[in-house]
Amino acid sequence: PGYFDVMGTRTVEGRTFTEADNRAETHEVVVDRVLAAKLFPGQSALERTVLLRVRTPEPERFTIIGVVEHQRHASLARDGREAVFLPEGSLGFGTANRWVVRTSGDPLALPASVRAAVAAVNPRVGVIDVQPMLAFVGRAQAQTKFALVLIGVFAGIALLITAAGLAGVIAFNVNQRAQEFGVRMALGASRASVLQLVL
Repeated sequence: PGYFDVMGTRTVEGRTFTEADNRAETHEVVVDRVLAAKLFPGQSALERTVLLRVRTPEPERFTIIGVVEHQRHASLARDGREAVFLPEGSLGFGTANRWVVRTSGDPLALPASVRAAVAAVNPRVGVIDVQPMLAFVGRAQAQTKFALVLIGVFAGIALLITAAGLAGVIAFNVNQRAQEFGVRMALGASRASVLQLVL
C-alpha cells in the first residue's frame, strides 16, 4: 500500500492497494498497462480474473483491481516485461526486501530516521543499505553513459584529424596557387577576395 504513490506511478484505471488488501488471504492484484493490453486487448482489465502461480505450485485465481502505468524494472533503455503487483501481506510479511521512501529534503539525511522507524516496528529487522533513487538510476545508466563518453571522445579525435587534414589540403592548395594569387593581387584584387577564393 502506498508504493505507487511514492514512486509516482499513475493509476490508469481502478485502484491500487490499501491496508485492507494487505493480508494473507487476499486474491487481488494490480497489473501494469502492458500486461492489461496483452491479456485483454481493447477491453478493460478491471474485475477480470487471472491465474497466477505465486504462492502455491498450483495456479490460483486473482481479481484485477487496478491498472497502473508500466514501470521499467530492469533497464531504462528498454520497456522490459509486463508486471503483476501483489501486496506484501499476501506473500507473508518480510518477503519484500526493498522499500521506497519519498522525502522532500536531502535523501542522504534520511537513513537514521528510516532505521529508527523500522526498529520501532520490529527491532530484529535490520536496515542494511539506504541509497537515493539517483544511485539506482545512475547504475542503470552507467553503460549508456560510458558508451556516450566513448563516442564523444572518438568524435573529438575524428574532428581533430579532420581539421588537421583540411588545414593541410588548404595549405597545399594555397602553395600551389601562390603565383596566381600574386597576379590577382597585382591586378587589384583585395586580400578579402583572395581569402574568399581560398575558402
